[in-house]
Amino acid sequence: MKILTVTHYFAEHGGGIESVAKQITERLASRGHACVWAATAPSRTQSKPAGAVTSLEMSGSNHLEEWTGAPFPIWDSRSLQKLRQGVIDVDLVHIHDFWYSGNRKAFSMAIQLGRPVVITQHVGTVPYRNPLLRWAMAMADRRLAPSTLGLCDQTVFISERTRRHFDGRFPYSREPVLIPNGVDLTIFTPAEQIRREELRKKWGFSTDAPVWLFVGRFVEKKGLRLLQRVCQHFANIQWCFVGQGPLSPEKWHESEKPPRLKVLPWQKPDALVELYQLADQLVLPSIGEGFPLVVQEAMASGTPCLITHETASGVSGDLPELSTCDPRAESLKAVLQRLEAQSPLDDSRRRQIANYARGLWDWNETVSKYEQLFESLCR
Repeated sequence: MKILTVTHYFAEHGGGIESVAKQITERLASRGHACVWAATAPSRTQSKPAGAVTSLEMSGSNHLEEWTGAPFPIWDSRSLQKLRQGVIDVDLVHIHDFWYSGNRKAFSMAIQLGRPVVITQHVGTVPYRNPLLRWAMAMADRRLAPSTLGLCDQTVFISERTRRHFDGRFPYSREPVLIPNGVDLTIFTPAEQIRREELRKKWGFSTDAPVWLFVGRFVEKKGLRLLQRVCQHFANIQWCFVGQGPLSPEKWHESEKPPRLKVLPWQKPDALVELYQLADQLVLPSIGEGFPLVVQEAMASGTPCLITHETASGVSGDLPELSTCDPRAESLKAVLQRLEAQSPLDDSRRRQIANYARGLWDWNETVSKYEQLFESLCR
């Protein structure tokens, strides 16, 4: 098959949606399919997709993200011409989320040209603090979801929470399916205590105090403003933030920074797994998510997680060693105080978390489901 994947950015931008698209696209390419990926052109500090995936770089305006942190690029007319040719050249178009203008352009082109369209919907609306952004998301949710998710050849939801958000709102051309994101189980595995101590020394952390880890874009949606209000109350904790974005802890006022703070740029999987393994806790008080890939990766690495009640509703069943909070500073602080008073998990309990994750999420199984779906639509 010839498959065109469309996302707002390439994976190096650092968002979960882009990371998921990278996994699916590269794994389909490794199975012999001709894969093209259309997304906003990388900046000088980012790299394009490598290997068997052909990149189709879109250019235009990225001012909204620069001003507000909301990732909504606008592609220019020349890029849209390239996008149209990309649609013409393939058998199927795979779009990740309908929110983005370039993605909707790709959808319209595919419908006009008679190409099957699959939309993988990762999130519902995001409750931004900015009233204009909230209004825009609400309007798109009300008016654009029926004409995209409802009319595409197949809608895929990545979590129960995302599916519930759209349930009963409009008819679908075909019953939606649930395909959870996967985890690379050859990389994200737990480590024994001795190895974890070695990793702490390697990354410059002490072995005498807990390490709490955040991984994600430094934006409001991921809970950075909550952490900005709470972190300084936990002076004994070694805080590690991995990512990039306008709300970087490096930009916080000195009074808001915890005394033991390390901020790292995006890490490749081989390095990221070491940070999961050495950490005592992943802290991700995000909102407006389906179910974040970093939570899946952390659990597969044996790391307990703290997420919001809202995010936890994205997966059915009781996840082991999972803590939840409301998206309020008081709630987050109370849960963190309880976690601070607890002893670190031993190797046995960390393996229990990892084994549970391995039973739920595997990229090989996820990509096989997409491959079967795509083949059925291209017959």
